[in-house]
Amino acid sequence: MKYPDLLNAGGRGAQLQTGRVCPLTEIQAGTTVRIQELAAPAETSQRLREIGFCEQQIIHLLAHQGNIICRVHNCRMGIGATLARSILVEKLPRQALL
Repeated sequence: MKYPDLLNAGGRGAQLQTGRVCPLTEIQAGTTVRIQELAAPAETSQRLREIGFCEQQIIHLLAHQGNIICRVHNCRMGIGATLARSILVEKLPRQALL
């Protein structure tokens, strides 16, 4: 696997180190991240880009209860966990958010 499996590091909600890339499903609610890569098939990745989930886009994870709810471009977007696993993100340093 190209990216570390965080299930071995505590599973969903594990504390992600700044700069470390992982699937969106491994991020704790309330965390702001930057999308680094879309690891979905080409058609799915294109659709994600069309709805705002683009590489380098900053998003905020609002809820993680089965489905994932994020704030993207000041809009709430919900996606399923399977799709969220294909969105690879990195946690942003706190000072970058100010």
